[in-house]
Amino acid sequence: MLSSVASGILNTVLITVSSFIIGSVLALPLVAARVSRYAALRTIAALVIDSLRAIPPIVLLFIIYYGIAQGYLRLSAYDSGVACLSLVSAGFMAEVFRSSLRAISKGQREAARALGLGRIQVVMSVVSPQAARIAVPSGAAWAIGLLKDSSVVSLVGVQDVTFRAFTEAQSGSSGTLPFIYAGGIYLLLSVPIGLLARYTGAKLAKGVRW
Repeated sequence: MLSSVASGILNTVLITVSSFIIGSVLALPLVAARVSRYAALRTIAALVIDSLRAIPPIVLLFIIYYGIAQGYLRLSAYDSGVACLSLVSAGFMAEVFRSSLRAISKGQREAARALGLGRIQVVMSVVSPQAARIAVPSGAAWAIGLLKDSSVVSLVGVQDVTFRAFTEAQSGSSGTLPFIYAGGIYLLLSVPIGLLARYTGAKLAKGVRW
């Protein structure tokens, strides 16, 4: 039973990692628009980000899989799950990035410009290292949340940990034990994320001065 539930780990990890990476990339233009000097761009970006964060993943998944994916795109259940969680991740990571940027005082940017650094140098050498350090804990917390949210893909037939647990519960004599195994697996998968976040945060902190 445990081996059957554990056979869904690969899909769970792949979906989580893929969605986190794609979502982080999609978040970059969103956060750029969110902090833009143009009010229209800021408003549009805010609406998109708030919408992605407000819509429950299961609702967005059904919209993509039963709506969009049945049209011209013809997405598989797996691809629909990744698309859904990537969009949700984009909304959350955009706010993580924006909060990290806002935490860097204007004085540091102004001082760097006064020393003759260009805009790109200011961003790469002054703002980015500090913002990255600030973003790590929040980003790791979201990654753990995303890992748990990835279980929604089981509802469209993706054979992840939750799907395997549900299958075992239906076919076996115990309806609870497979889900206990699944909970333990999610816990074991979450611990390395937290440890990696602490390690990365400590490494980044060494090169940052406040």
